Amino acid sequence: MDSPRPVAHKTMQQARLDFMGGRPHLAITRLTGLLNMSPSNSKVNKLLGHLLIIKGDLPRAGRYLYLESKEMQIEYKSVYLFEKTQGFDPINIAKIILPKNHFSITAIPFAKKIILCQLILRIEEKHGAIPNFLEGIQRHLIKIGIYELR
Repeated sequence: MDSPRPVAHKTMQQARLDFMGGRPHLAITRLTGLLNMSPSNSKVNKLLGHLLIIKGDLPRAGRYLYLESKEMQIEYKSVYLFEKTQGFDPINIAKIILPKNHFSITAIPFAKKIILCQLILRIEEKHGAIPNFLEGIQRHLIKIGIYELR
């Protein structure tokens, strides 16, 4: 059986070929499936976000680029449009960007933890309380000292 890394690489290569071959829906489906197995994979999130930008679906691209480093103006615009589709409500945003399964806050890079911390602070500011589904993440951020940097 193939290990996860080569499988991910092969799937990403096939998705690029599908997209260039005029099968964008298949490419997007492949990458979305790959994210179900490995939701914190930055390379997959970035590729999927960029394919969606090329396809013209900027709000959906923003969902996948939200926790990633952004280098181009179009990436920032995508994230803004994604937030707009969620009514700029940080709880709605968190519910969508955080995977439902196979997610471990300890496994994600520090930069993503900072973005999550900013999102939780926005939730606290807007709603006055942290929803249950974010309490474990908040505890981890406090434990490692990120939450205290505010």
